[in-house]
Amino acid sequence: MLEESSSGESAEPFTISSLERRELTVQVHCIISHKSSAAADTRAFGLAVEKLLAASPTLAALASQGWHMTSSRPVLNGDAEILFASRLQTWVFAYLVRPEAPDILL
Repeated sequence: MLEESSSGESAEPFTISSLERRELTVQVHCIISHKSSAAADTRAFGLAVEKLLAASPTLAALASQGWHMTSSRPVLNGDAEILFASRLQTWVFAYLVRPEAPDILL
């Protein structure tokens, strides 16, 4: 599940050709039911997400200024009847746009 984090998108003016460098922060949650192997399972899901992102030529083209993970941590939540374990990763994707055409990634 991908969702935009509350910090959303930020923009930074570029001095070359009046371009803006923008960053989009996205959180990825890999959720599984909680069991004794939850910690290892969430690490495995997190690694799978990293491999998928690294292998995506589409993402490489869209995030022309690169991307990186800023955090990765396990999360346990729920109650005694239904426990869930998840791996929460926060990613930042950077790209360039012209201020007059912010919907066209450069």
